Order: sequence, then structure tokens, then C-alpha cells
Amino acid sequence: MVSRSSMVLVAVCGAVCGLASVSIAQDQPVKPSLPPALSPVAPGAKVPMKGDVPAVPSTGGKIEFDQTTHEFGEISDDKPVEAVFKFTNRGTGPVEIVSTQGSCGCTVPALDKKVYQPGESGEIKVQYNPHHRRGPQHTTVTVTTNDDSNRTVVLNVKSDVNPLVVVEPAMVALGEVAKGRGKTMTVTVTSRSKDIRIEGATPNIALVDSKVLPGVETVVNGRTVWQYPVEISVKPNAPVGPIAGGVSLRTSEAGRQVNFTVQGEVIGDVLANPARLQLGALQPGQAIMSAVSLKSRNGKPFKILKVEEQPQGPSPLFAKLDVRDDQVPAGAAPAYTLNLAGTAPGAGGPAAGTLVLTTDLPDEKEFKITYYGYVRAPVANAPAPKPRTVWDEQPSLLMPGGPR
Repeated sequence: MVSRSSMVLVAVCGAVCGLASVSIAQDQPVKPSLPPALSPVAPGAKVPMKGDVPAVPSTGGKIEFDQTTHEFGEISDDKPVEAVFKFTNRGTGPVEIVSTQGSCGCTVPALDKKVYQPGESGEIKVQYNPHHRRGPQHTTVTVTTNDDSNRTVVLNVKSDVNPLVVVEPAMVALGEVAKGRGKTMTVTVTSRSKDIRIEGATPNIALVDSKVLPGVETVVNGRTVWQYPVEISVKPNAPVGPIAGGVSLRTSEAGRQVNFTVQGEVIGDVLANPARLQLGALQPGQAIMSAVSLKSRNGKPFKILKVEEQPQGPSPLFAKLDVRDDQVPAGAAPAYTLNLAGTAPGAGGPAAGTLVLTTDLPDEKEFKITYYGYVRAPVANAPAPKPRTVWDEQPSLLMPGGPR
């Protein structure tokens, strides 16, 4: 016979034990179910891992190209050329060509198909247009596939372009041209085809004239070519300042035009150092201080009557344009220093313009100095720059921290 106290003890024990069992059950880790894409694969199948989570299983496709570089060698610039890159799927599953992206000069025609089964071969045709190119060239096509072992393949296309028409030099450097004297230089235009003749030259610079002289047949590097001299002349009345632009050559072949550049500078009596102000990278609101030395190039005395700023932006960059006489030896031509002071704009962007100096020289009444800088974009919530005072520029000897 079970006593009442024994029954109570059993009940209490059962309750306690029950609570313990519930606590133990809650402490057991619950094994999550995997989504279908991450479910276990067949035994022995290779599954790439990313950390502790298995990635999506590969289709097993593997693309293999016969070659990834095509050398055209020397080619002309008159028509596009084509290279063929053959490949085979060496894997156990299908290979898909997701995309083909050509660099400058290369294009890939639309593919007949994008998916290739195991053992199946295909080809990618690459067209290269050498128009307006010269010398060694290297362009690429990037092929993206679903091959996990080689997602991207870079196909290389190399060539050496020999244009039908060549200008030597391609950039005419006139250098310094004395004011009022003009200057003439000659470039040589070589045509590898008798049927392509140079019929005219048009400069886009009002200060320059151009003239095509009769062509002559000659031999260059063992090849028969036709050469046309082209004269480039700076007009004697060209004003002081830079010369920059280009010349377009018209040929007898429809659609073929050849261009080259012309650079130089007409110099006058006033010599500025520096000839152009490079302000560099500026912070918004940054103080700008600079100076330009002005001297006579030929010893002829002159005076600076006025200085004005012509900014490219909505407002002037310099608040101070001060011309100071330099101390020069007796009998020497006068010299000046142009002191500039201003503040960079608060908005980012270019800070450019021209300083126009008016002189008393009858044939050089204006002298121009260009300036250029770039203001970095302002930083959001940046503290305003601390205003500078006279004590910042010249600390007093009596102030702590001043020079001793």
C-alpha cells in the first residue's frame, strides 16, 4: 500500500523530471531543411563550396579554345579584317556563352547559338576595323560563359596597321614664331596607291595657310609610293599668342580624309614668366596667390597701362591684380611683377580664364596670359575654412608661438 506522502513525492518527481526533459529537448539543435537549390547532390559529385554553404552545382560544361591570340601581321587600313576563334565543350554538361564584349576596334557578329553540348564545337568570329589607326595594335574580346573553372576568356587580336596614306610628321611643331615675320614648314604626305591623290588642304586655324604641292613618284623601303609636300605657313600678321589647331587633307578617294595637328606660338616684345598660369587642384574657398614676371624680350622699353581679367566662369577669380615696378640696373629696360590674389569658387569645376595686359607698345597693345585650375567638389558638411587675419600672415614677436 502506497502512502499519501509517497504519492506526493512521485508526483513532484514526475513534474520535475518532466520539466527537465522539456529543457533538454529545447537544447537540442534543430537541423534546418535545405532549399532545393542547396539540397545534397549525388554521392561523389563535385560541389564547389563558398564558406560553409554549398553553391549552386555546376552544369559540368568546360570550354576550350584552340587558340586565344590571332596575329594578323601587317594589314592595310582600307577595310576590316576577320579572325576566327574555334572552341570545343570538353565538359560533361552544356556550355553557354553568356556574352562577348569587344574592346575598341573589335566587334563580334551575332552568334548562331549560345549553348553547346558536351563534345560539340563552335567558333567566334571577330571583326577588326583598322580605319584611322597606325602601327602595332592590340585589341581584345572578352567571352563570358557558365564554365565554373573559367568564367571569362580573353581573346587577343594583334596587328600592325600600315595606312594607305601617311603624314610625316603627324604633329607639326612650329615652335616660337617671331611677331611680324611668319614661318613656313613642310610636311610630307605619302600615298601607297597611285589612285589616291592629295587634292587639297584646309586648316581650321585662321592664322595659318596651307598649300599642296605636286606629288612625285619615289621608292621607300623597297616600295613604290607617291609623295605630296604640303606647306604650312603662319601669316605675318598673326597676333601674339598660341597657335593650336589642325589641317584636313582631301584625297581623291571618296570618304578618305587625313588630318594632322599644328602647334606653335607667336611671340612679341613682352616676355612673361610663366607664360601660362597652372593653378593646379584647388579646394573650394581656398586662397590663391601667384605672380608673373614681365620683361622686354628685345630690350625695348614698355609700360603696363592696365590689367583686366576675362574669366570663363560667371565671376572673376582674382580680386587683386597689382603691377609693381622691379628694380633693374641703370640703362636696362624696365621690368614688372604682376601680383595676383583671389579665392577659389565654392563650387567644383574648372577655374580658367585670361589676363589681358594693355601696354604702350604701338604694335602690341594687348598681351594675354591664360590661367587654368580645377576646384575639387565640396565635401558635404565640411567645416567652413577659418578666416585668416593679419596675425596669421605676420605673427607678432610678442605673441606666444610667434617667431623668435
